[in-house]
Amino acid sequence: MSASRRYWDSDVIVSWLLDDAERVEKCQGVAAQAKAGNLIVVISALTLTEVLLYRPGKPIGREKIEIVKNFFRQPYIDVVQLTSQIAEEAREFVWDYNIATKDAIHVATAIHRGVSRMDSFDEKLISRAKPLAKSHGLIVDHPDVTYAPTLEDELSRQEREGV
Repeated sequence: MSASRRYWDSDVIVSWLLDDAERVEKCQGVAAQAKAGNLIVVISALTLTEVLLYRPGKPIGREKIEIVKNFFRQPYIDVVQLTSQIAEEAREFVWDYNIATKDAIHVATAIHRGVSRMDSFDEKLISRAKPLAKSHGLIVDHPDVTYAPTLEDELSRQEREGV
């Protein structure tokens, strides 16, 4: 059985990399499924640099270089190159759906790769991308895979918390 595919918007990756207390729990289910080999996380090559300055005033600095590099080296990450075909399709999404340019590149990349689910925390993108479910078979919404901690996860948590 082949692994399913799911697209992660840059804001989801930033939340994961920075262990964002408000969002990381929503990412854990997807990450656990990916680590288990049941899911491939698809991203655009644009994401490799976009995550560094995703939040104005809060860039990911060079001191986190290994965390960033290691994330993108995982075997469950599928980095899709930005081609002129993807860029041209993204342009249509900007015009037709009023989606921001970088977001349109992510949407076009997901559709190009045949992904049916794109995880994002960007409410404006989620709202504007709703018609894509019908027209292109792509649902854009918050991560929705339930996380069920393993015994190893629980022991690791207890160790971190000194329980």
